[in-house]
Amino acid sequence: MKIGIIGAGKMAQALIHGLLNNHYITADCIYVTGSSISSSKKKAELLGVRYAPSNAELIETCDWIILGVKPHAIIPILSENRDLFVKNQKIILSLAAGISLASMEDATHKQQKIVRLMPNMAIEIGQSTTALVPNKQVNQSELDDVTALVETVGQAYLIDEPMLPAFTGIAGCSPAFIALFIEGLARAGVKNGIAYQEAVNIAISATKSTAMLMSEKQLAPNTLIQDVCSPGGTTIEGVTTLEDERFIPAIVKAVDATISKDYFLSKKET
Repeated sequence: MKIGIIGAGKMAQALIHGLLNNHYITADCIYVTGSSISSSKKKAELLGVRYAPSNAELIETCDWIILGVKPHAIIPILSENRDLFVKNQKIILSLAAGISLASMEDATHKQQKIVRLMPNMAIEIGQSTTALVPNKQVNQSELDDVTALVETVGQAYLIDEPMLPAFTGIAGCSPAFIALFIEGLARAGVKNGIAYQEAVNIAISATKSTAMLMSEKQLAPNTLIQDVCSPGGTTIEGVTTLEDERFIPAIVKAVDATISKDYFLSKKET
């Protein structure tokens, strides 16, 4: 199998590293293209893979085509190469936000096999939380293969397309929310005498170990909260204070805001 990547941006580059580091595919079976031949050569040299002189040649050569370009470039690229997609049975994997399966089918053909992939920032360290959104033309065997590809850089979740904005809110945007929470803990540490960087490190360690504990023991959030909160103790005092400050409603409101923005941007792109 050969994989072609059109527009190898940060997400696509991280995916390439995952594929190679986990021996999913060899470097000579990965092709990239950039905005020009010189750009394609530079990207290929940087990543240790091969390059194609043009998008058309990449599509002809490869079995899977990963679209790593900006959302506004997706439809033009598909439209320009429509005949190639009609002629060849290729699987398209799109990393672009806001470009629907229907829009990509319209730009190619109704039998085109397409999977939308929505990774998050942790793909850079091989720990992405990634949504997979296939169209109806993708069969189970092909979906299993795509899932295996995505799992080289983290966890894969099969999502219905209407749920993708919500997934993006809790997986794609949440690293910023979690970082904000860690910043809050660090500031509290500084306020009470701990040096800033040390407080950040402590907060990161506690956040990471808590997530690992919940994952490994399959603990529901409320279960862990009850386990940590002793009657009349310090933790329950802090938890009730967060509740008084509407901590959870603020998080829900933030996710709702990301979903609203996603819908707005999707309409703007189309």
